Amino acid sequence: MKQQYKIIKKNINNLKKSSYFRARFYYTKYYETLDINEKQIVFQSYDGSSFTGNVFYIFKAIYNNPEYDDYEKLVVAKNPAQIQEYLSTKELDKNVTVVKAHSKEYCKALASAKYLFNNATFVPYFIKKEGQIYLNTWHGTPLKNMGKKIKSAPNELGNTQRNFLMADYMLNPNDFTFERMKEDYMLDNLFKNQYVVAGYPRNAAFFDKERAAEIRAELEIEDKQVSVYMPTWRGEAITNKSTNEQTIYIMYTLYELDKKVNDDVIIYVKLHNYTSSRINFREFKHIRTIPDGYETYEFLNAADCLITDYSSVFFDFANTGKKIILYAYDKDEYLATRGMYIDYNSLPFTFTYNVEQLIKEVNDVKSYVAYPEFNAMFNSYDNKNAAENIVDLVFKNQKDALIKVIDSTQYG
Repeated sequence: MKQQYKIIKKNINNLKKSSYFRARFYYTKYYETLDINEKQIVFQSYDGSSFTGNVFYIFKAIYNNPEYDDYEKLVVAKNPAQIQEYLSTKELDKNVTVVKAHSKEYCKALASAKYLFNNATFVPYFIKKEGQIYLNTWHGTPLKNMGKKIKSAPNELGNTQRNFLMADYMLNPNDFTFERMKEDYMLDNLFKNQYVVAGYPRNAAFFDKERAAEIRAELEIEDKQVSVYMPTWRGEAITNKSTNEQTIYIMYTLYELDKKVNDDVIIYVKLHNYTSSRINFREFKHIRTIPDGYETYEFLNAADCLITDYSSVFFDFANTGKKIILYAYDKDEYLATRGMYIDYNSLPFTFTYNVEQLIKEVNDVKSYVAYPEFNAMFNSYDNKNAAENIVDLVFKNQKDALIKVIDSTQYG
């Protein structure tokens, strides 16, 4: 009896304190009672932590198409006020509802919306209803091992695999990604719907030269050499001490860059919140954060150079044909702990291993070797209409010439 009381008390406390715990009950109720709303669409990006990437560009294509004006569009957000302001700034907020993740409104939408778009995973309590249409775009060509190949955390693949299996369409930006995801999430003989190999909606940004020029004009950087620094965050898999060391090294890198780059150089950074919150960017002359209101990829399109390390963002930026610098100051340590699908050392980009090398390369963004073979392998499907093509496929079953649809029955 005492044990039962403890369990009841714990559940009551969870109901009071945890929106996720309450959401499981809300969702079950709405799943059982609500019919499918044929004119409702849910857009979820990175669990609601931001509204960027593939799902944002699909949303934008739908929003700008009068055919879908009478559809109810719901955007999922952990911080609704922030996303609402972002949409308002971009004039994409008319007849759009921003719903808080795990709220009653969120659970209603998950249980009843006809169309669902996600670039990661819906929560474990979600079960796709018969009649719902779910497109999973995922969020990039994999460089680092995925699914069953992540030896340190094999338990983490479960909800991702479950989401893939529920999806009506599983989007891949190239044949390489299709094979890797199918194999390492063990989808053969299980996935029963459509694999799609097509241009990534977010990569359509790289074909909009007019918007790139507009951004540079808006920020008054037309005569500058603009780089964007997007390092991989390593903190989730290492100790607090290593996390602090990583942050300190990034801070050191930024201060050295600021002191030694040429006068016409500007470096915009996109850092993990932990690091960014510890830096006073007002102290810098050449270092800035990406301004609020710009979607990451539309801003990348305005850059002359990308600086990263182990992030798959370089696959996408390669569409520009511009310089890519891999700042791999901890390469041996990193590669010893994380397996990769591609020989990292064989990548056709500019490698730097210390700040001095990085400064030299940033100061000369026009000096690099072109990489057409890389683009042919990883970006041959990308095009300016990628988002619109995906919308036509999902809503009208129309297949553009740059879309390859593969029936899962080919694989068991």
